[in-house]
Amino acid sequence: MLNASLTNEDEVIRDMAHRMKVKFDKYWSEYSELLAFGAILDPRSKLEFLQFCYSEIDPLTSEVKVQNVRMKLYKLYKQYEKRDEESSSTPQSQLSFVDSLKSTTGSENPIKSDNVFGRFKKFKNHTSSAGKSELDQYFDDATLDSDFYEDLEVLQYWKDVQKRFPHLSIMARDVLSIPITTVASESAFSIGAPVLTKYRCSIFAKKMMKTLLRRIRKKAN
Repeated sequence: MLNASLTNEDEVIRDMAHRMKVKFDKYWSEYSELLAFGAILDPRSKLEFLQFCYSEIDPLTSEVKVQNVRMKLYKLYKQYEKRDEESSSTPQSQLSFVDSLKSTTGSENPIKSDNVFGRFKKFKNHTSSAGKSELDQYFDDATLDSDFYEDLEVLQYWKDVQKRFPHLSIMARDVLSIPITTVASESAFSIGAPVLTKYRCSIFAKKMMKTLLRRIRKKAN
C-alpha cells in the first residue's frame, strides 16, 4: 500500500506515503533476532516462514538476515547443550546405542522391554538422528499445517516433545516466555510526536540476548 501510494496523483497522499515509507524502512532495518527465534520455534512456521516474511519486506537483504538469525539461533542452542553436558557427568546423548539397549533389556519387566518393535523404534531413532543436533532434527521434521493446528499452544507443544528434544525444549521455553513489548502502529508512524518517550521504549536485541545467556550460565553454576 505504501509503494502504491508513492505514485498517487494526490500530492498530500504522496508526501504522507513518502514520510511513512522512510520510517517503515528504518523500522525493519533494525529487526530483532530474538523475536525471529520465537517465530522459528513455532512448529507451524519454522525457518521457511521467516524466509518468506523477510523476502516480502526486502528481497535484497532477506537472505543475509535469515542466515544471521540462523547462525545466532545455533549459537544460542549450543549454549544450552553445553550447559546440560556440564551439569551431568554422563549425559544421555553420549550413551551408545548398545548401552541404551542393555539398560532397557535389564529392566524389571523383560517381556515388555524385549518387544521387537520397541527395539526397532530405538534403532530407527538412533540411525536417523546420528550426527544431528536436536535443532537439525527439528528443522528436518515436516512443518505442521496451520489449517489443522490453528489453535496450537506452542509452549504446550514443546512440553509434549521434551523427551525427544530435551535441550531444545528448554531453550524454546525460555525464548517464548520473554514478554514482547508492543507499540501501536499509529504511534510508530505518527509525525505529530516523538515515537519513543519515557513511557514507551524497547530493549535492544543484543541486551536481551546477553540477559538470556547470563540466565543460562547462572543455571549451569
